[in-house]
Amino acid sequence: MSPLIVTTPITSLDALTGYTTIQAETTETLGKPVWLDALVKITAPKNNAGAYIPLQNIIIENMVFDLNRHSHFGLQLFGCQQVTIRNCVFRNYAFHPEVVTENNINESALYFNECQQVTIESCHFINLDPGEAINKGAYEARQLNRCITIEGYTSSHFTIRNNHFGPS
Repeated sequence: MSPLIVTTPITSLDALTGYTTIQAETTETLGKPVWLDALVKITAPKNNAGAYIPLQNIIIENMVFDLNRHSHFGLQLFGCQQVTIRNCVFRNYAFHPEVVTENNINESALYFNECQQVTIESCHFINLDPGEAINKGAYEARQLNRCITIEGYTSSHFTIRNNHFGPS
């Protein structure tokens, strides 16, 4: 099966149906690489107070997220609960300081914000190049490995088990 080549972030899990590989398109404009914000970005709706109305019971299995050296994030989830990510591969992130913005200083293959009850198991995080630090200090600490980032005050109850992190 051919990969789904992504030119803008996918915002619906239904759009993944029938594909096993999601890949960033390699493009350039005026000789500079064009980077996607994310391959897949799932965001729960918010209520009038600005709090997420959680998307629940999300299962993502047997997928390959190929950042193809042209995406800031592989999979981003905002405001989700009861999430299972199993037997997935996240590969080919490459740090390029000229395309990292202040808003993306924490970019990684798998990103969670305000998520609860998440299990990440039997996944492979490979060829995720953290690059060189732009400057010494706080930014350098955020570049540890670019695999999994968990943010948000209400993020809790994460289980990360039986995963592989490495060059291949």
